[in-house]
Amino acid sequence: MFICFQEMLKLSIIDMIFTVASILLIDFIRGLVVRYLSDCCCWDLESKFPEYGEFKIAENVLHLIYNQGMIWMGAFFSPCLPAFNVLKLIGLMYLRSWAVLTCNVPHQQVFRASRSNNFYLAMLLFMLFLCMLPTIFAIVRYRPSEHCGPFSGQEKIYDIISDTVASDFPLWFSKVMSYVTSPVVVLPAVLLLFMLIYYLQAIARSLKFTNNQLRIQLQTGIAIFRGNSIE
Repeated sequence: MFICFQEMLKLSIIDMIFTVASILLIDFIRGLVVRYLSDCCCWDLESKFPEYGEFKIAENVLHLIYNQGMIWMGAFFSPCLPAFNVLKLIGLMYLRSWAVLTCNVPHQQVFRASRSNNFYLAMLLFMLFLCMLPTIFAIVRYRPSEHCGPFSGQEKIYDIISDTVASDFPLWFSKVMSYVTSPVVVLPAVLLLFMLIYYLQAIARSLKFTNNQLRIQLQTGIAIFRGNSIE
């Protein structure tokens, strides 16, 4: 497990190096060429090749989602990994803001946050799901080492929860927890959760349909009003 997260730390370092290199060696040098060699060429470098580099919002948002996943992965196993990624993101924020002001131009297509928000939130939720899988597998499958802090001496990592409830809490609390975690309670709760999700999705679809109908009626009313005003 230590080797795995050591490789993840190397991956974060390589990602930082390539990101910084792409900004300095591609966008910055490209901006210098366009700015100072535009008068020496027979075509306009600002409107044709190589042009100024565009600041790609979608690509940078996906990069943030990737780094958020790295922070989630390291939060349980490797405390230095979230700290390194937070410092990396702070440095890249200032570097990208400098690149936007000096050698980048806005994207030609207008970024519509209303259409992209759901996609990015779904990607973030999917990244959280992927990060939870190895964490849950390690908690229920592997035996912690003898030098693993609060988990040392346990057969599995999750055993510390049952031991803590049995030793540090009253007897009635352990009985309540055993009843709450039983399949009799968990399965109906999961079923109720799925029913609630389906109900909320049905409401969202009906509201979207109503919104489209109102928009069509509004456009029809505006067209009729304009026609009457012209006459």
